[in-house]
Amino acid sequence: MSTSNKALVPTILLSTVVIGSGIAWWATRSSSKNKTNDASTNVQERVQQAQEQIDTEEVKTRLQRSWSLIQSVVTQLQTIYDRYGRDLLNQLQTVKQESQEIVETAKEAGEELQDVAQEQGKEAVEEAQQAKEEARQGFQDNESSSNAHSRGPSNTP
Repeated sequence: MSTSNKALVPTILLSTVVIGSGIAWWATRSSSKNKTNDASTNVQERVQQAQEQIDTEEVKTRLQRSWSLIQSVVTQLQTIYDRYGRDLLNQLQTVKQESQEIVETAKEAGEELQDVAQEQGKEAVEEAQQAKEEARQGFQDNESSSNAHSRGPSNTP
């Protein structure tokens, strides 16, 4: 082969691959369009069959019945709210107010208890320390007096 033929072969090979890929892509795309069209036609046929099987008067009757049931339920709910709802809301408001008062009273009592505990606690600690000191001094006094008796003159032969 000549040099010009060698340079021409890759170009021809590349062109063949590109053209072949394009043809394969086009073939695949056109076959999928046909499948889509077949599927669309099949869905349309199913819809038509379903429409033929459905009795529109029966559907209207059921929808009207459903609507009247919904209206009845709404009316009953409104009646229940009128009877009990407002009273419940008033009671809830009262409970809320009383709860707030209870919480405030508990806070005040807690603060007072804390103040009392701090004051009384300091006094109790001071008294305990004084009692401890007195006990220590009393113990030392007893110990020193008992030591003085044991050191004193003895009259035993």
